[in-house]
Amino acid sequence: MLSLRTFARSAPRSISRLATASRPQFSAVARTAAWRPAVAPRMAAFSTSSRRANNSEELIAKLDNEYSIEQNITEPEAYSTTLKDFIENSPFEVIDKDGSEDVVLTRKYNNETITVRFTTADISEMPEEEQPGAFDDPALEDDFNAQSGGANTKGSVAKGRTADGNVEVEPEETDEYGDSGETSFPAHLNITIQKDGQKGALVVDAVAESAAIDINSIYYFPDAKMADPKDPQTEFARRGIYPGPPFEQLDEDLQILLEKYFTDRGLDASMALFIPEYIDFKEQKEYMRWLQNVKSFVAA
Repeated sequence: MLSLRTFARSAPRSISRLATASRPQFSAVARTAAWRPAVAPRMAAFSTSSRRANNSEELIAKLDNEYSIEQNITEPEAYSTTLKDFIENSPFEVIDKDGSEDVVLTRKYNNETITVRFTTADISEMPEEEQPGAFDDPALEDDFNAQSGGANTKGSVAKGRTADGNVEVEPEETDEYGDSGETSFPAHLNITIQKDGQKGALVVDAVAESAAIDINSIYYFPDAKMADPKDPQTEFARRGIYPGPPFEQLDEDLQILLEKYFTDRGLDASMALFIPEYIDFKEQKEYMRWLQNVKSFVAA
């Protein structure tokens, strides 16, 4: 469900780099002939204030146009079926602060407090080589050209796991907002489990992708403050804690039991489907808010 608009944003940067690479480079010394007498720079015979005003007006008009396009593509406040089902039926509360790239899920499970943190940066900070090129696929180029201002619809390609564990890519039907139930990018999770009356905490480093939560490692911290350090001393102490072996190197039966332990606490397929889709939903919402904020600043 990673939006084509996200791919399109990288296209101008790529084109700019190519243009820069092909532009001949000349020495500043070579451009100035040694015999040419020094000439005093000419002073502008007109005011530049009107030109600056026109530039601001053009920028404001472009921001307005971009916002209108995005608004026509999707309704940023409307949840897809996947998001709505999770929010209404999951025991987790969604904590989403406007203007922030971070989102938190939290719940109580018996005497435990479970917190799941993720971020929209997993879209905007994906390595360029992992992002599909905006014009590598003719179909994507057609979609790009069909939109004005470089915006694109939220078409998506979903991944699914086959019986033998391999990943299979196939098209997925979308709902009325153009969203599907699965996405094509990994969402990194920081999961913390604390028990009432105990100082320690478990911290799980995991990835939500392809309707599954894949565990990378499990940390045990004797002091729960180390799970989310707020000061340099705690951060320094955290670095010296033994992290445990990579999850995939554990005994297979132990892996199965640990996975069941986390599944019982709601870290399951429904969450794995929800998080990447919510990231895309929030990124779209924050992008539209960003357009409005920049316009307001320029217009003031």
